[in-house]
Amino acid sequence: MKKIFKWTGIIFASLIALIIISAIALALFLPLDKIKEMAASQLSSMLHRQVKIEKASFNIFTGLKLEKLTISDAEKFNKRNFISADAIELHYDLWPLLQRKIVIKKIGLVKPEILIEKSAKGDFNFSDMIAPQKPSEKKQQQQGKLPFELFINSFFIKNGKITYSDRATSSTSALNNFDLSISGFDLSMAKPVVFKASSDVLFQKKIVPIALSGRIKMDMSKGEAGIEPFSLSIAGETANMSIGISNLKSGPDIALSLSSKKISVDPLMSIFAGGEKKSSKPVDLTTMVNQMTASIPGSLTLKASVDISNLTFQGLIVDRIDLSAGLVKKRAVVDLKDIRFYGGKLSGRLNADLNVPGLYYEAKDLKLTGFDAHPFSNYIVNSFLTKLADYKDLRDKIYGKLNVALSFKGRGVDPKVMLKNLTGDAKIDVTGAEIKKSKILSSIGELIRSNSLKGDIKAGTLNLDAGIRNSIINVRKLAFTHHDLKLNFAGGIDLNRLVWVAGNRLNLKLAPHITSGVGKEYSILRDPSGWLEATFELTGTLKMPIPKPILDKPIENLKKKAEAEINKKVSEETERLKKEAGDKIRELIKF
Repeated sequence: MKKIFKWTGIIFASLIALIIISAIALALFLPLDKIKEMAASQLSSMLHRQVKIEKASFNIFTGLKLEKLTISDAEKFNKRNFISADAIELHYDLWPLLQRKIVIKKIGLVKPEILIEKSAKGDFNFSDMIAPQKPSEKKQQQQGKLPFELFINSFFIKNGKITYSDRATSSTSALNNFDLSISGFDLSMAKPVVFKASSDVLFQKKIVPIALSGRIKMDMSKGEAGIEPFSLSIAGETANMSIGISNLKSGPDIALSLSSKKISVDPLMSIFAGGEKKSSKPVDLTTMVNQMTASIPGSLTLKASVDISNLTFQGLIVDRIDLSAGLVKKRAVVDLKDIRFYGGKLSGRLNADLNVPGLYYEAKDLKLTGFDAHPFSNYIVNSFLTKLADYKDLRDKIYGKLNVALSFKGRGVDPKVMLKNLTGDAKIDVTGAEIKKSKILSSIGELIRSNSLKGDIKAGTLNLDAGIRNSIINVRKLAFTHHDLKLNFAGGIDLNRLVWVAGNRLNLKLAPHITSGVGKEYSILRDPSGWLEATFELTGTLKMPIPKPILDKPIENLKKKAEAEINKKVSEETERLKKEAGDKIRELIKF
């Protein structure tokens, strides 16, 4: 036991002596001021920016530290710093110091503030930094070579802040408490590179932690690379991904798989959408999408599979997403195998052509079965109809299970452009349908003095056959059937102007027992079974519809009734005259 303690003490003392000797050696052959000056000069030449370093220091245990670093922004952007940091830490290997060499294998930024800016034209403030170097620039860098070896095995960012500013959308967003660790760099790339990153995102006035990690593998001789596993965590919810890349020279060809048991993407999207608006200037979605699609190489080939459960996005709740997707020559195909949300199942195929400005898309044979209309109708109202003054009155109006068959095609991502170019057809069947009190039926009920139409209409079936062209919905058939009510509608709805198209017809039939209190003046509207039937043309706006009575059928019925009564009286008078004439003839014969 004494020998163990003895040898332990000798080893520990030797290590301390080695560290002290190495530190003395470093201080003798490499003054810190020289490191600071040469590092600033070298970085300025490499980055095409003015780099300032306030101080250089050395610590036996941690290594070299370049303190108070600032890197200027590009000339055409703001005069703020592109990067400012408390320090750059350079961690060295101990043994090479004895040979008067410094080998830096780990480098990192401490408390950096990084500003990433995007101009209205789509250029970034770091674009010039990644531009190819001129031969003269390379020569200058070689002449000002640092007096130590810089072999980076790992890189880190500690407690940083990244601000993203988009001048095209006049928005900014930020990543706070940003930590990054990348390790495993090797010239042979034989080992995988391991990376970890985490940050806090402000979403809906709450701090949401986001983290990702993965392992990057590369084999340049085969032109292959991959990230597996890749893990994304948002507020404790995790998504896993694997990415395989091949044919790097002429492709690339990418194979991707994504899976998750529960994930909410809103906090992640808020980073790109911009958490803080600087002005009321509207976001040009078309320009943004065009820039994104233009940046996709035409040679890129993608095959993807997605299996996600319990996904939420912008208030939309999706229970299951099982799909496969492909991209060849900037043409995308998505097969929806099993999409489940709001109790329903969606299947079908989507196509998109990314070569077309504004994005062309097409859906074929989309089918939705067993869909719960109530929560989804509320989602539509809350997401897309909020510009209407009384949009809250549209909530909780429709109930029932939906079955939908849908096909459409269109172009554009801006709502107005989408509406203008959208064409399609849909067939919808609703079982267990219920319509809560609505302004349309209430106004008709007020007109014909029927209290039944002023309340809820329950337990019916609804059938819709409609299409959309040039921002106009053409309803070929809308039929609502109830044991006390039958409603049919055919006509157009102008979504651009939010008005009813002239010539539409709304036919309403009400059972005798619910129209018993209707005045006698409406008796001409009753059919032989006692049902009250009325036809209207809806005029005005969608918000305030005005039912205009169409009396063609009642007048025709009244005409027929009058003609029947006249014919009856003529027949009765004819019979009377015939009888009277017969009686006169008989009297003459007797005489």
